[in-house]
Amino acid sequence: TKLVRDAEEQLDTKIKDVVITCPAYFGIAERTATENAGKMAGLNVLEIINEPTAAALCYGSLRDVDDKVILVYDLGGGTFDVTIIRVTPKEIVAIATDGDHQLGGKDWDAALISHLQDEFCEQKPDFDGDFDLEALQELQLKAEKAKQQLTAKEKTKVVVSASGMKASIELTREVFDDITSSLLKRTIDKTNDAIKAAADKGVTKIDEIILVGGSCKMPQVKKIVTENYPDIPIKMFEPNEAVAKGAAIHANNLSQGNKVLQEWIEILQEINKERKDDKKVTLEDLQNNNLGEEEKKKVQEVAEDKGQDAKKIKMALGGEFNNVVNEHKTVLKNITSKSFGVEVLIGDGPGGEYVPRITNLITKQDPVPVSITETFGTAAENQATVVLKVYETDVTDKVYEIGGWEPLGNATLGLPANLPMDSPIEVTIELSTDGLLHLKGREVTTGQECDATFESTAVLTEEEVQTQTAAIQGLVLK
Repeated sequence: TKLVRDAEEQLDTKIKDVVITCPAYFGIAERTATENAGKMAGLNVLEIINEPTAAALCYGSLRDVDDKVILVYDLGGGTFDVTIIRVTPKEIVAIATDGDHQLGGKDWDAALISHLQDEFCEQKPDFDGDFDLEALQELQLKAEKAKQQLTAKEKTKVVVSASGMKASIELTREVFDDITSSLLKRTIDKTNDAIKAAADKGVTKIDEIILVGGSCKMPQVKKIVTENYPDIPIKMFEPNEAVAKGAAIHANNLSQGNKVLQEWIEILQEINKERKDDKKVTLEDLQNNNLGEEEKKKVQEVAEDKGQDAKKIKMALGGEFNNVVNEHKTVLKNITSKSFGVEVLIGDGPGGEYVPRITNLITKQDPVPVSITETFGTAAENQATVVLKVYETDVTDKVYEIGGWEPLGNATLGLPANLPMDSPIEVTIELSTDGLLHLKGREVTTGQECDATFESTAVLTEEEVQTQTAAIQGLVLK
């Protein structure tokens, strides 16, 4: 809400529609919470897009990029993402992604704070080791400042205070790099995983690595990426703004497409007002090139009267309507960073008995949007319902042990009476471009539709979102 109000003040215009970015490695609960946050702020969320994808869109729009495969290394304050993306003038296609949404600049701060505490205790042997809240807050600010100073300088001094004692601690870039080397290695491990996943899909050549995210300003980042990938050009690309600019470009593209679509709706409405029969000319008719010559002639006349470009009219009436509407829009093709499966009974226990396992319907790195349907059997005669436990994991195997994975949520399918055991049930999992999950099912024997309501315990319900929205609208920002 604060960001939108600041933008409205700068632009002197009202803002309602938004595109929101999130880390590529966010799961369902995080993405849903992000969308809900937009709703609670009173905004119309057009789309949620991945941060590396937004950065790539910005890169492709601001640079003369013909056709490149780029690796986006995105290290922010709280998350790390790596995504391999093909960038062309018309498409941004995600190929492979990985990351850790619990790894970011805050972890470098924590490592530095721990080091400063150890050094303070070494200099002050009489100190009891208890840093109170005020001392910790001061240490947090000084650690962040020291980290920033070491970006430009080889060494700096930090004065640490606690329990009335003070210690001056010299900090070098070499020491800082050493105490945070394990964090950097985690980013390289994830990067290697993404490169392998891309190679499994046949993409073995990366043309460029771009570094985005504020934490990439640390010299150690470019150094370790260069050491590990010496044959690939590496560029720092607008670390603080690339993601936001990419979101703005995508929002503008969506807006332009919607504007053109609205113009064609108005053209059809005018034509249909004059028709004396019941048949209306629809958008589907235009999309499917399903107009007669007289109808095409009339559409052309009205479109010309409204100032439409002759070339665009010709394209639309020639069956390229979608191209006309989407000409401003760079198509974003994403992949899922998680696998989604359901709990099923598999006969692979020690004595052949049935044991619960997870079977993946959607697998990590699959393109989205995606809809997968598989058929399972009921576990007992006369079963009234099927309770599906839905899991979100990082595992790419088709069937695997549940282990420590917790269900994302439950979906309950109602069944007709008197079904025999092993009656076929179709289960469909759909993952949208926003990374939001939907389930549906059908009982195959009778053809009866089964209603499945996906209930995730990790996110707010629609009613809770409405309640929070009402509460937030009453708050005054200062």
